[in-house]
Formats: sequence, C-alpha cells, structure tokens
Amino acid sequence: MLGVSAPSVVNWIDAGRLDAHRTPGGHRRISRSSLHRFATENQYPLPGAAGEAPARARHGGVLVLDPEPDFAALVHELLGVEDAELPVWTATDLLSAGLLIGRHGPTVVVADIAMPGLDPVAFARRLLADPETRDIRLVGLTACIDPPLSRRASEGGFAVVKSKADDLQTLVADVRRLLSDGS
Repeated sequence: MLGVSAPSVVNWIDAGRLDAHRTPGGHRRISRSSLHRFATENQYPLPGAAGEAPARARHGGVLVLDPEPDFAALVHELLGVEDAELPVWTATDLLSAGLLIGRHGPTVVVADIAMPGLDPVAFARRLLADPETRDIRLVGLTACIDPPLSRRASEGGFAVVKSKADDLQTLVADVRRLLSDGS
C-alpha cells in the first residue's frame, strides 16, 4: 500500500517506527490505524485517501525490477540516500512490475534484462508503444555484460545498459540524469 519493499516494512517494525503484532505463525500484522498513523507522520499517501490524485495522474519515481530482492532493496536504499522524497518501488517478477507501472507511472524503470522470463526487447517495445508508458526511461542491468544482449536491449529502447558489478553510484547517477531528463 505504501509502494515500498517488504524488507523496508520489516525494518520499520523492528526499529519501532511502525506498530505491528505477530500471529501465532510468526507473521507480522499491521492494524489499519497504525498504518494510517505511520503514513500520515511520514507523508506516504494511502490509496483512497482524500485529495489523492487519480492513479494515472501520479508520475515520477523509479521502479527497480530484479529477481534478487536484496539487490533491489540495495538499489532502493541508494536512490533514497540523496533524495528521501523520491518514490522508489521494487518488484521481483514481471507481474508485480506491471501492476506497479500501471499504478504509479514511474519515470524510470531499472530492470535486470537477463532475468528469467524477461525478453528485454519485447518488454521495452511494449512499454514504449503504449501512450500511457511511452515516456518511461529504461535502465538495463545484467550480472555481467553480454555484448549481444546489451546491444539488443539498447536497440530495443533501453537508455542505459550496464553491469551490476559496476560501481552502483554510477547507476544512481544515471538514474538521476534520466529523472531530470524526463521532467
């Protein structure tokens, strides 16, 4: 509901910033009142809240699509270091990514172009062909640079293609540049 990763919510609970209780099975549960209080105090808009813009009117931010939740969370945290107000969402699968793109309209999508089930060219072409998503800027990542895959991704519409092994600060700089180009 807040557009953040599950590890972020767990960290907030463990730090005492967000009230929750545990079920007998060990799962955390958050009451509506606790969530509303936390969202209000930290300026997170809740779906259906008064004054919230319609879903397609909200644009901006970054979606990180990576099958490795820890890597996605790391990129999420690095992007938030310079700008805590920047909306960043994470997804570990294509279905979740599609839902987040439809709901939030991110300006930049950072995607692991070698993830199972992802054809980077088809992914880019589908996003860039739709009037609702054609302005999204795409950043492709791979565990190691595969020149044919990188070339296909670039030709397909990815603005930047780089290795996950590169300095992540350059990734953040690339994303920042694309965000400012897209505004």
